[in-house]
Amino acid sequence: MLTVDEVGFFHENGFLIKENIIPLRIIEDVKMELCKYVDEMAKKLLSQGKIKNSYAHLGFYERVSEIEKEFEHFSVLLHNIAYYEMQQDGTPKSVRKVWSSPELVEAVSQLIGPKVSGHPVWNLRVKTPGQEQAVVPWHQDHSYSSRDSWDFVNITAWIPLIDATVKNGCLQVVRGGHQKKIVAQHTCCVGNTWYTSLSDETIEEELKCNLNNDVVTCEMKQGSVLFFTFHTPHRSLENTSKDIRWSIDLRFHITGEPNGSDGTEESIVLKDANKNSELQIDWDQWGKNRVKPVPDDPFTTTVSGPWMNEWPVETHNRHTLAFIKDDK
Repeated sequence: MLTVDEVGFFHENGFLIKENIIPLRIIEDVKMELCKYVDEMAKKLLSQGKIKNSYAHLGFYERVSEIEKEFEHFSVLLHNIAYYEMQQDGTPKSVRKVWSSPELVEAVSQLIGPKVSGHPVWNLRVKTPGQEQAVVPWHQDHSYSSRDSWDFVNITAWIPLIDATVKNGCLQVVRGGHQKKIVAQHTCCVGNTWYTSLSDETIEEELKCNLNNDVVTCEMKQGSVLFFTFHTPHRSLENTSKDIRWSIDLRFHITGEPNGSDGTEESIVLKDANKNSELQIDWDQWGKNRVKPVPDDPFTTTVSGPWMNEWPVETHNRHTLAFIKDDK
């Protein structure tokens, strides 16, 4: 899948955009399945009187935005559903197809080696226009991982479900920001979000990067994948378009090494170096082994986690306060 030059570029720069990895028919399957989840949740909100219209006449690019005008942070609710309810069913079948697609797994194996496992966390990003909680600041993905994984190889595959542009909020990465192989000092949480954040000064002083020269804007077509390491600083821009920018991000690591969950969640083996034939992946059993407790409020739009104990909290908001309550 990858050329020798592309593999070298990834290790030198900490990222790589590879076009035409995910077949478009699989991308369309993901969209169809996500539309089903949106419809199911819209009907639940309508039945509970939380919205007055389910906007069933609207499609993939507009419906969530219209619902969000009545139910604030509906896009965050969908993010939570992906984290809790979808994963209880063993991860959506269309996402499984992406995650285990031979093209993607082979590309990952060229970057990290022949023993490839899927990380226990995948994310659905529903980037509605003008939504603060869809604008992600500079950070390293290891800032959300437990410390036992910080010295190990983990990579993210960021996959847009529509063409990602500057206007609809594509990603930016800091070229070479991974080379120190350290997790720089982050803070938490930005504005009204749950996100960790790296300051410009920290990127330049701790990671020895020059933001005037090293920032790369990653506009991408559907079917393309942006690979980057957990040490690579990256962020997403604001969506100033009229449409929703959808994406998923999947994570991978070397089988047998820490996955960053502090031993609480298991990964799923996607490629075995000792097997030449195609690996049979038991997605359903994996789902049963890692069922997450559904929040008491099925319509919660707060997101929290142990990273809020790892970094100095500069701003308290509904997300951090929910974590403090749960932690107690």
